[in-house]
Amino acid sequence: DAWQHRNDADDVIKRLLIDDIGPTWSRGYTIDRVALYYTVDGGNVFQKEYFHQIKQIEDSLFSVEQYQTTYCQLDSDLSCLKSTSILRYFDGTFVNLSSVFYDPNFDNIQSVLYEASTNSATKDEFQYFLAKDSKLTPDSAISHITRTSFPLGWPLEGPENDTEKRKKVEDFLLLEFTSVLEVIREGTKDGLEISYISIILFENHVLPQALKDMMLAIGSLFFILIIMWIQTSSFWITGWALFSIVSGFWITNLLYRTIINYAYFGYFHVISIFIVLGIGADDIFVFYNTWKTSGYDHYPSLAHRMSDCYRRAAGTMFFTSFTTMMAFLVGGISPVLPLGSFGIFTGILIGVNYASVIIFFPNVLITHHKYFKNRCCPCCISCYSKDSRHDVKHKSEPKLGSSYKMDNRQETLSQSESNPNTSKKRHLMKLCHKLKFNLTSEETDMLKIRNNSINGERAIDCFLDNMYQYMNISYPLKQSTIESFMETHPDIYDPEQLGDYFYRYFEIMISMNLTILVGLSVDYIVHMAEGYSLSDCSTRRDKIREMLENVGISIVMGAVTTIGAAVFMIFAKIMFFFQFGIFLFCISSFSVIFSLLVFPAVLSVIGPENETGNITKPFRKLHQKWIGRREDDVKCHSCRGKGFRRPNDEDNTNENSPNGFVKNIQNTTLYIKTDP
Repeated sequence: DAWQHRNDADDVIKRLLIDDIGPTWSRGYTIDRVALYYTVDGGNVFQKEYFHQIKQIEDSLFSVEQYQTTYCQLDSDLSCLKSTSILRYFDGTFVNLSSVFYDPNFDNIQSVLYEASTNSATKDEFQYFLAKDSKLTPDSAISHITRTSFPLGWPLEGPENDTEKRKKVEDFLLLEFTSVLEVIREGTKDGLEISYISIILFENHVLPQALKDMMLAIGSLFFILIIMWIQTSSFWITGWALFSIVSGFWITNLLYRTIINYAYFGYFHVISIFIVLGIGADDIFVFYNTWKTSGYDHYPSLAHRMSDCYRRAAGTMFFTSFTTMMAFLVGGISPVLPLGSFGIFTGILIGVNYASVIIFFPNVLITHHKYFKNRCCPCCISCYSKDSRHDVKHKSEPKLGSSYKMDNRQETLSQSESNPNTSKKRHLMKLCHKLKFNLTSEETDMLKIRNNSINGERAIDCFLDNMYQYMNISYPLKQSTIESFMETHPDIYDPEQLGDYFYRYFEIMISMNLTILVGLSVDYIVHMAEGYSLSDCSTRRDKIREMLENVGISIVMGAVTTIGAAVFMIFAKIMFFFQFGIFLFCISSFSVIFSLLVFPAVLSVIGPENETGNITKPFRKLHQKWIGRREDDVKCHSCRGKGFRRPNDEDNTNENSPNGFVKNIQNTTLYIKTDP
């Protein structure tokens, strides 16, 4: 009671709330506005015929019976407020400001609009009806778009509670008002197009559609499940791998909302689901294929095999995950909330996925190897295991100082080296030029190559001839370059049909796509470069072959899962999801093609050999100088902890001693203690 009568006394300072100074009648406030956008592509909406159409449209909507009797916003005279429209400057609403503001037949459009844009009482509100590229002068008025809004009043009359009243407003908009709008849209003519939106319509149409598009992630999940099962032949590995990927999304959401204290979760964040499905599967394939490849080698125990596999796979995945994660986190500095929060969320998601793979997935592989590998169980493994031939042979009494590395792969590679023509056949440029210029008449007839009827040359075109020109094109990333690019292709594009609103939207898409372009495009290259650098082979050809053998299948399967996830996004109804699906599909396709075709070709010509290009070599020399090691010193196994000795000194290590054995893996000497 004291609060209700706080302003009754005359000797107190009255504190007024919004309810005290706002409308006291029903439907005096606005709960929502239905905004209508009138667009004429490549034309001018400020013309007499279009204004007459707009007037008919607004009269039809305003005359909807339930709108006037139940849902329109009321003024102090309890009359329905007119729509907020550019037509108010023609129907006499502002005639008290200037006599120009009365032109019911739209005979003097330019003068009315110019007056509205310059009059001090109307110029600010008038900007609501103009496009950014509008041009207004005393003699012309040009704009391709304008808009109108219809206010809905609140609170409604009746004994219902607020929830029930809001439900009535939603039903009116969804069932009656929009149905009238759809009929009007179909009846427009002369190129006038209508689109509409409101908060309630957005919540009831766009959000459910976004949820439906999110369900496409389930299709991506099943696609990746099938690919993983084909690759691993084990439901045990596949199931836990997918659990590792999906659980990373939950952990990221926890960190995002509690630790970083971000509450915003928009449409961009939904895309991260598709991204992590592809990238997470890529990491799983890298670890699994590294584990499977290690089956070719002999190890003293299962722990030694996992240690070697873990060291290789974790290092490779670290560089790819780090570059991708940083590419997204850099986008977090964007002042645009959707872009910034999306970059932070997805960057954390990539890091969590990497941590999950290197911490959780090794346990899955060990458990599978020990308990399920040789069992025929539908829940664990199929009746055929791909890596059954890669059994690890554990030796209870290994020979000291012996090497456990198998030479099968090296023998296979050396056999293929005997063909001197293999490299020539891979040079497409030489082959193309041979077909064009170096074929004899007999060869031309045998290959049935036609000759040009004008110049007599062979009718062969080589795409590599124009590669230099192709690689130096100017990519259209700004408005000026987009316009020039389209002007050079008038048979495809019409730049006059695009307004500034397109370029603003295009620049937003470019900013987000370029943020993640670097991270997504370098993944496969980093995998290939890591495989090349870890190769023990001495020649470029051997290194490339071992690189493709060890890493190629991981890259192919990772690309298949990422491209597959992108394909499902193409079926989305929301345009942004569709466009990003196209982007992800293209960048993954081009990246894997470049990694498997162009990058090996480049390495075959300028790939580093031995210590060439090793950036750690200067630091290693400084470290050797610091510890007193000379260039002619040699390694030793027991040198008072130094690890090296002078050439003339003796190595006191007894290689026949049962207290230890030496195992060489990838030019790295490990001294492993065992029980006597």
